[in-house]
Amino acid sequence: MKALKHKTNDPAPPFNPKNNENYKSVKWLEELLLDPKKPIFDRYRAMFSLREIGTDEACKALCQTLTKENFSNCTALLKHEIGFVLGQLGHTYAKICVPYLEQTVGDENEAPVVRHECVIALGDITDKTEVMQKYTNDKDDIVRES
Repeated sequence: MKALKHKTNDPAPPFNPKNNENYKSVKWLEELLLDPKKPIFDRYRAMFSLREIGTDEACKALCQTLTKENFSNCTALLKHEIGFVLGQLGHTYAKICVPYLEQTVGDENEAPVVRHECVIALGDITDKTEVMQKYTNDKDDIVRES
């Protein structure tokens, strides 16, 4: 396997694309990521594989975990980790992921830990202080203090 782009101590390794053609397929990885019947370890591997692919399409696939359509398919723990990964992707994909992150932070039905991580990601990838400023008065302590 080639050297990873992201040198973090992740809870699961990305799939090795040399072992299976599906491991290169954004569509296949997205389907695995969004499938609540699959083991969380494999879903994490799909998430980190998409991060390593690092294309617009892969970023959009990661963002699907934050949509209303997938609210019940993705646990708070998984969405929290997605927020972290989107923050790692940085400014390059801000146009794609900022709307998803903002929608998630603004959803008071979302778990506070997910909203917190999405606020942190927004802070990592945007330079606009007004994006962060609007959350300083949030009802939830975890979001407000983020």
